[in-house]
Amino acid sequence: MGRLDEFAFSFNLTQIISKPTRVTETSKSTIDLILVNNTHKIVQCDVLDSSISDHNVIFCVVKGGVKKLPPKVFEYRSFKSYEKKAFIKDLEQVPWSIIEGVGDIDDTVFLWEKLFRDCADHHAPIKSRRVKGMPTPWVSVRLLELRGDRDFRRRKALSSNSQYHWRMYRKLRNFASREEKSLKSQYYCKLIEDAKNDSSSMWKAIKQTLPSNHMDTNAIFSNGKLHTSFIDIAEHLNQHFSKHWKISRQGVPQYIVCTFEKCY
Repeated sequence: MGRLDEFAFSFNLTQIISKPTRVTETSKSTIDLILVNNTHKIVQCDVLDSSISDHNVIFCVVKGGVKKLPPKVFEYRSFKSYEKKAFIKDLEQVPWSIIEGVGDIDDTVFLWEKLFRDCADHHAPIKSRRVKGMPTPWVSVRLLELRGDRDFRRRKALSSNSQYHWRMYRKLRNFASREEKSLKSQYYCKLIEDAKNDSSSMWKAIKQTLPSNHMDTNAIFSNGKLHTSFIDIAEHLNQHFSKHWKISRQGVPQYIVCTFEKCY
């Protein structure tokens, strides 16, 4: 094994030029090389004839960028202007009696659903929302390359079950994870640092660093009574935080916060 072979083997490099790059009347040799460690990203490689030199031109085409996923569109009912009493009142005005004159069960179900849907659409209309995904301004070209190499090594490990590929996959996975955390930290630190003289921009920057999942409070249970009115909820929480600014285990009243899904 020559020195070049040892060098390529030690760094896991592959030579992708297979045609002669220097042609004379007595010999043909491949002395112009392209060594890569990510052959899965090479779309094309070839040798072009050149009259400028006795060495031909070599080139390769590398995949660039990441394919963007199409946006997702989902439908939902908007309860922004919904009023329960008005909805019930309109339901009572629906001519449900016309359903009794329909003989076929499928037509009956269809008519009932149409009557109910028309009333529901008036009070809680169906709207659509387009979701592009969370913006990731901290992502760099190097991080995308690390993710691509990580995914490639994982596919190789799954197909070959090679200890080498599993070891390389774990190494790249941890390296990509550390790189992403570092980039996020640098981005948000700079964002907060740039907004230090503007309170509005400062809070916007801090808000981006906080978890995005939240749950609306629809009811609280205080002093043996369930409160569902937003005004009552606000008054009880205001009383609680104004009276108990020094929190202790003995002095905090027991609250149960309820949502449509669960209580805790």
